[in-house]
Amino acid sequence: MTRDPDRGIVCGIFYNRLSKGMALQDDVTVLYGLDKLQGPLTDQDKAKDTPYNTYLHPGLPAGPISNPGVASINACINPQKSDYYFFFADAQKVTRYAKTYAEHLSQQQRYGLAPD
Repeated sequence: MTRDPDRGIVCGIFYNRLSKGMALQDDVTVLYGLDKLQGPLTDQDKAKDTPYNTYLHPGLPAGPISNPGVASINACINPQKSDYYFFFADAQKVTRYAKTYAEHLSQQQRYGLAPD
């Protein structure tokens, strides 16, 4: 679940990725396509071809994965501009942001998460 202060930044990251033609690589959409409630995802999960697998299919997923609230809709209408392209939540549920994949991997290692 995205915390309120993070909504605009995360929406901005998705806009950044879409504008560059990058895959969204959103674990939540993949979980939805697998009918799972939570992760972490395995490489096998990421390879499963569903319409919601944003690792395999470019652009937005096939359809909505939940009913967004007003805060999420507002964040997507007014995304926060940044140079970030990557994010994840650490074990304490603090969202970490990165501009490059190398920085993203370094942060995952620093905060005790195994990089994919």
